[in-house]
Amino acid sequence: EFRKRLDLQVDAFVEAYVIVPDGEKLEWLEDERDYLMEEVRVKTLQLLRPGEAEPKAQMEEQWKIDGQQYHMGISQLK
Repeated sequence: EFRKRLDLQVDAFVEAYVIVPDGEKLEWLEDERDYLMEEVRVKTLQLLRPGEAEPKAQMEEQWKIDGQQYHMGISQLK
């Protein structure tokens, strides 16, 4: 969704972060990191806990997934 709204080309790479509200979900995302990075074409993926400093991003949003709030952001690599 972010890539579409930023009008990124299919082969464009991005940097991304996700603030994960739950330790169990954080572990799952860490286990799936390589798959996610390949699918979304992410060069740098930061998985953060609530309260950790988030990097600046071109686009940031809160998403509700399975009843939990996730804060995510992406930036196109230049």
